[in-house]
Amino acid sequence: MQIAIKYCGGCNCTYQRGHAIKHFKSLFPEHNYVVGNENMVYDIWLVICGCEKKCVEVQKLVASVRTFVVGSEAEFQKLIIEFKQFRNQDHQAVEKKKIRIHGEASYTRTFYWEDAHTFSRLTGDSSRLHLNYDFAQAHLFEGPPIHSILVSSLMSTVMSTKFPGEGTVLLEEQVNYKKQVYSGDTVTAKVVLEEIKEYASCYIGTFKGECINQNQEMVAQGIYHQYLDKKFFELGE
Repeated sequence: MQIAIKYCGGCNCTYQRGHAIKHFKSLFPEHNYVVGNENMVYDIWLVICGCEKKCVEVQKLVASVRTFVVGSEAEFQKLIIEFKQFRNQDHQAVEKKKIRIHGEASYTRTFYWEDAHTFSRLTGDSSRLHLNYDFAQAHLFEGPPIHSILVSSLMSTVMSTKFPGEGTVLLEEQVNYKKQVYSGDTVTAKVVLEEIKEYASCYIGTFKGECINQNQEMVAQGIYHQYLDKKFFELGE
């Protein structure tokens, strides 16, 4: 993990925090330690205060895992215990997942007009076709259609979180879009492993995906090739 470090002003240090952080780093050398930039997001923010008053501002710090604030030697010891638990969880997480031909998984989501606006802000795709009701109707749509690539991303969601799961890497995709999706439509994405090739350090899986709306109509189909590292996956019976 990437750990950003932030110090308080150190006006009233009650312990040797420099020694404490040096000892902490020596116990957990597998992490990447950086001087934190408050405009950046890190896995962990580690805020090191010189005393238990902890007067440093942390509200603007954004961490994907957690922000820790320590202000004494005793709190550093508690921090060490928590990081050892993180390490144990990581070791448990690398248990290989079995993959099988014709294995499958699915995921269902209802789309709303707000999703199109959020996607537009994230990607810069501000086409009025997806954002303006009158403009969409003038182009013979029922209303603003949800971005097709947002809909088909549900198939990626299945592969990255359900089957085969975390650790898979997308190499190639070919998607065909069959029908528009509108606000209020519920889409179920289903993915099936059709073929797998084995190499020295990995498998390359061919997955077939489909997205079906609430009326059992096909809205998208895809063929995907995924890289499956043997550190995380193995063939099952």
